[in-house]
Formats: sequence, structure tokens, C-alpha cells
Amino acid sequence: MNSPKIQKIEFTILIAIFLLVNLMLTRPYFWNLRNLHNELSQEIERIQTILNPTQNPDQTLKDYAEIKEQLISYQDAFLLKGKELAFIEQLENLSAKNSLRQSLDLNQTINQVNDKIYELDLRLQLTGDYQRILNYLNELNEFQYKLTVNSLNLKGVENDLTLTILASSYWLYEIPGENQT
Repeated sequence: MNSPKIQKIEFTILIAIFLLVNLMLTRPYFWNLRNLHNELSQEIERIQTILNPTQNPDQTLKDYAEIKEQLISYQDAFLLKGKELAFIEQLENLSAKNSLRQSLDLNQTINQVNDKIYELDLRLQLTGDYQRILNYLNELNEFQYKLTVNSLNLKGVENDLTLTILASSYWLYEIPGENQT
């Protein structure tokens, strides 16, 4: 029979082994819980900064007034339904200003981006010299309406170049804030 001293040592060793096994099994869960706690704490802080309870309705209206002008300027980047002719005339004036021959083909397929914005592909073909085409591209880059250029294809020799531009234009079919019937 073992002496009480040896039994205490054996018991202490068994408890130590049990604690080590328990620690090894629960440690990954502890770290996962700690990381989850940190992420939730950061999310709570972010939400509290967004939903500032001290901000009154007057401050919210003031904040909206500040960004309203920016919203209007973004709206101006879209072409408006019914203003197609003005857009085409601006492109024609741009080519005439740079003494370029231009042909414009609008794709008949309109892609709906969301409930009020539509995308219409277009193909521009310009003929002229290198410097005039470069000037046209620079002015097109500063164009009021935003176009997404999908491809450029330049062919020819220095004074007789043909540039083909495949681009997408964006059309706003309902102006925010206006009731259309």
C-alpha cells in the first residue's frame, strides 16, 4: 500500500495532468472568444460613432445640406433621358473644334444598372492627325458627362489616323427629388 505522502504526490500529478489537458483543449476556444469579443467591441464603437446620440435633427439637416451640393454635382455627371440630342451635339462640337471627322454609333441595347440608371454603349470613330486626336481625348476627359472607355484602337500613319473608341455612357431616367408622372 502506498503511503499518504506518495498518494498526495500522485494526486497532485494527476491534477496537474488534468489541468494541462484541460488547458490544451480549451485554449483555442479561449482565443476565438477573445478575438470575437475584440471584433464585436470594435463594431460597437463604429456603430456608436455613426449613431451619435448627441446629434440633434438640426445637425442632421445641416450635414445633409453640406453633402446635397455634392449629390447634385454627381447627378450632373449623368445624361438625362430626353437630352440625348444635346449629348450628341456636344460630341460633334468637340470633334469639329479639333477638326476631326467623327462618326457615332449608339448601341440599341440598354443595360439597366439599377432602377434609375441605365448604361448605353457607344462607338466613336475619329479620323485626323495625332495632335488633334490627342487634344480631343484630353477634352473628352474633361467632358461634363462621364464616359467609361472600354477600348481604344488607333490605326494609320501620323497625319491620317483613325481612332476607334468603345465607351459606355450612363443615363439617369429619373431625377432625384422630382416627381415624374
